[in-house]
Amino acid sequence: MITTVYQLVNNMEANYAGKVAIQYYDEAKGGVVSIRYGQYAQDIRRAAGLLLHRDPDIRGKKVCLLARNGYDFLVNMFSVLLTTRSSMSWTWWNRSTSSTTASSPHASRP
Repeated sequence: MITTVYQLVNNMEANYAGKVAIQYYDEAKGGVVSIRYGQYAQDIRRAAGLLLHRDPDIRGKKVCLLARNGYDFLVNMFSVLLTTRSSMSWTWWNRSTSSTTASSPHASRP
């Protein structure tokens, strides 16, 4: 049974990595973009790593997320929930690559 956002993100990566999580129309590309659960979880982890890098004491603080509705908003919403909640297992960050935590969450995507 999934009881935390942390478990939800891990579950979507472990059990549904190859399945499409989100699809949206990108005007710049002129077509539909599909994001798989594995990539979605990785983007959430990168965004959360960036938040932790900028403020290591973010846990328990209030955070305002002001953004347009879309994929970036969803990624950052989950990353804020993961980094500000006190029930999170901090060993999870050892799974992510440290080289991507100081850059944009989507820097590695073309």
